[in-house]
Amino acid sequence: MNYLISIFLFGSLTFRGDLPVQADYCLSYPTDSTLILEIFYEIPRSSLIFIKTDSGFRSSYEIALFGAKRGEDFSLMSKKKGELWVETYSETKGGEREEGHLLFSLPASLSSFLLTFTCLNSDLTATTQFSIRKREPILLKKGGKITFSERFLWKDTISLHFSSPPKDSYQVILSRGHQKVFIRSLSPNETLMISLSSLPAVVNDTSGFYLLQIFYSRSGEKIKELPISITTSPFLSDKEWMRKVSLLSPIASEGEIRRLKFTPEKERASAWEEFWAKREESEQDYFARVDYCLKNFSFGDKGLASDRAKIYLRYGPPDSIEEYPYETNRKPYIIWRYFKLGLEFVFVDTKGIGEYILVK
Repeated sequence: MNYLISIFLFGSLTFRGDLPVQADYCLSYPTDSTLILEIFYEIPRSSLIFIKTDSGFRSSYEIALFGAKRGEDFSLMSKKKGELWVETYSETKGGEREEGHLLFSLPASLSSFLLTFTCLNSDLTATTQFSIRKREPILLKKGGKITFSERFLWKDTISLHFSSPPKDSYQVILSRGHQKVFIRSLSPNETLMISLSSLPAVVNDTSGFYLLQIFYSRSGEKIKELPISITTSPFLSDKEWMRKVSLLSPIASEGEIRRLKFTPEKERASAWEEFWAKREESEQDYFARVDYCLKNFSFGDKGLASDRAKIYLRYGPPDSIEEYPYETNRKPYIIWRYFKLGLEFVFVDTKGIGEYILVK
């Protein structure tokens, strides 16, 4: 399967290939003849191929950078190899990510680059081509490390990475809708550090999307705008607790929902743990289903309230999906089958707007 990876948060590098690489870059010109190129990258460990050895499992990959002057062909600038060792097979399939930071000193005459990642234990690759353009060299950091995820937890800290100091004082604003939850003005040499747990407007609200904006203080010029998602703790926020409990309705009884909603704050963690201890599925798997339903059944359909979401949340991904959008004299319909459970569900788009109703 080929992946087309778009970097949602920074939007600078788009890869084609089999390796789902995420990367961004910063530029600076210390002299008229020298270009400093910084590349930050992440590769999911589970996407790499590992070889079993006597001491564990090993994966190797190679990064190649090619550069070109305007109107000329690409030439190899540098090659670097990375190696990853783990002790057990399960670690090769985990959710950890291989992170890296590359620093290149190059001729300032270069105008475009080709960057390739290759897994040396297979033929898996990822390639991107980009041209130098004027851009503010600002990257987002989570807990002091460059991050390519727009998702944060209420206990995370947010900071910024500048490849060179800002040219003037700047202002940082974190907002949700029309509400500004954080505002700070900083001098070019000051370091931003936002501790989300210290912001009551974040901790006491529901999980949701925020906007991080950076402006030059004097001119008001916008330097950067980053949409981020912050997940709050249901054990600390009343709003998030009620939201989280309400999402359990497809798999919980009315009595369980009622008891959870009225659980005192100090007992929420243990009540939550007790609820999931009685379930065959894990909390992580169930809320992954919730995310899937929100992403796939919210356009034209009713999101978590849709018939497809109710079935998906209860039984998980179907074993087979058959779609019939263009049959003569019939409304569009979809068939889901769960072979192991002996179940079949038929959904029909009766209104022609993408709202699929369960009819069988």
